[in-house]
Amino acid sequence: MARKILRFNKYKKAGGNGIYDRGVLSITLAEWDEFYDEIGRFRGYRDYVWRGQCRGYPEWELKARFDRAPKYKNEDERDKVRDEHYAAFRKAVRGRRGANPPELKDDDLWALGQHNSLATPLLDWTESPFVAAYFAFVEEAERNDDKLSKRVVYALNRDIKRWFRRVNGSNEKEYFIEFPEIKAHENARFLAQAGVLTKALKGQDVKRRVQKSYNESNHRNRIGLAEILIPESQRRKCLMDLNQMNINHASLFPDIYGSAIFCNLKLEIDK
Repeated sequence: MARKILRFNKYKKAGGNGIYDRGVLSITLAEWDEFYDEIGRFRGYRDYVWRGQCRGYPEWELKARFDRAPKYKNEDERDKVRDEHYAAFRKAVRGRRGANPPELKDDDLWALGQHNSLATPLLDWTESPFVAAYFAFVEEAERNDDKLSKRVVYALNRDIKRWFRRVNGSNEKEYFIEFPEIKAHENARFLAQAGVLTKALKGQDVKRRVQKSYNESNHRNRIGLAEILIPESQRRKCLMDLNQMNINHASLFPDIYGSAIFCNLKLEIDK
């Protein structure tokens, strides 16, 4: 099935001022209000998923938490450490998932752990650019953090899922970026956040993967990944706007933790 992917020439024709390099569109905004215009240029391209980070490159790569500060030295060791970590979590949650819980497959259990602070090989995304913006801005910067001058919202097109490599010259395929289908029946946070997860082969960086895949001449016009940089100074304005849309911890974390953080943040942005 063909994926709907925005091309750079159409983006420019719509008034966009971003910089394009090997499948990656970089956009720097002067203020929060410009975010609405940029999102409008992606209207109709439903195959994009979104992610917010309080830090961008080079400090935070587009890697899963398990791979961002690795406890392994090479790919073989990574697989061993990952499998041991998974087994430890599966054992640790026994008796803690309620009465008669359904059996969870590997990615479903990883996803459950992901939304309960487990370091996993999965990376969080959302169907909503505004939910992504919330996660980009919700964490308050430390007073002495001079490096945190911009927050970043990413948009990744699902077209990346078709890229693969052959295993040792055979017909077996290894896909570089997968989008696991998650059964989120007991993962209320995942549902509330319109969550999507990606799993990168060998924990590789998503941005570098996109640049490698779209460097071929017949793909150079396609926007596989967009990164939107928004000034840190716009944090309060962003969170106030999103709160009016009912995008806050109370709606995205439908539990006592979410209610508590919602009230704490309300004290901060209402002052």
